[in-house]
Amino acid sequence: MRTNTIIKYASFLRAINAGDKNLIKMNEMKKIFESVLCKNVSTYIQSGNVMFESSIADENVLTEKIENRLHKNLCDDVLIYIRTVDKLKSIVEDDPKQKINFNIPSKLYFSFLKKELEQKPKSPFQSVKKDVEIVRIRNREIYCFTQEIKGRYGFPELFIEKEFGVKANTRNWNSIIKFMNLNN
Repeated sequence: MRTNTIIKYASFLRAINAGDKNLIKMNEMKKIFESVLCKNVSTYIQSGNVMFESSIADENVLTEKIENRLHKNLCDDVLIYIRTVDKLKSIVEDDPKQKINFNIPSKLYFSFLKKELEQKPKSPFQSVKKDVEIVRIRNREIYCFTQEIKGRYGFPELFIEKEFGVKANTRNWNSIIKFMNLNN
């Protein structure tokens, strides 16, 4: 559904520029977005963080249009997770680091989901290895802390996908903050 209102979106692509898989330069990415009625497209780092504006108000329609174009240019395993910038701001404002104090080295990650979980576990919810802890689930988003165990930090995406059977796209909290700051 198109409107006369321009909406600012943040999008996070999965399965691009990972090793030697689905390599794409960000100026090419920008052209793909512009080809599906996106304007003022900007990118942040090579991992597929894209900010843009569109008059398409339905996130699902917009997701489908962009994913179809990405699949034509790359491959079918590329997924995109779109949120309005206002939604992303509320996610950032709901920073769990302000309410939870970890006494051991930890990192905060944020995972986007394509759809809400059918059954939400009670938080906090830990992986068997105790290297990933879900501290908050909010609609189609999950906040996770990871702990260092034997010199390595856990990575929430694999844990979430295995545990809940949904596709996820995970970003380091600091990357989300930098992305928001660069585009405001």
